[in-house]
Amino acid sequence: MKTIENVPKTKITVCSAGIISMGESIEDRAGMLVALSTLNPQPESVPINVLIPVEGTPMEEAKPVEIWEMIRMEAATRIIMPETQVFLSAERINKSREGQAMCFFAGANSIFAGDKLITTPNPDVEEDLKMFEMLNLIPQKTFTKVSVPSRIEASDSKFLALGD
Repeated sequence: MKTIENVPKTKITVCSAGIISMGESIEDRAGMLVALSTLNPQPESVPINVLIPVEGTPMEEAKPVEIWEMIRMEAATRIIMPETQVFLSAERINKSREGQAMCFFAGANSIFAGDKLITTPNPDVEEDLKMFEMLNLIPQKTFTKVSVPSRIEASDSKFLALGD
């Protein structure tokens, strides 16, 4: 954590990920998010990765993560780090378009695109673009940050009521 705390001093942005599905508890996952959210400043980006079991590795028998666990992690990350780019990351290739859509609706606002994510394949970029179009999501240029819109209370709104 000390290294992550020192990175912003160098004017480098912080990208700090977590990997779920390695035998951790819900409390472990929450602890990871709390640790990241209490950094000052909070990380610029937080990829939520799911372990992809690879044959011949110690975790090759790891149990797959249900989509609801991914959705919960994306939502919790968005709630406690509202200005952070929350990546729907590793293991996305094994999730349905509908499951990925739910992750975006829950708070994810970034993906890693391209043929591979380090050692495992990513979904086809054209399929991602079709999904974005279907969801009416507008892809950002790489490494640009679009801040989360600020909330406006109804009483402060400039819109007028239309009737009783």
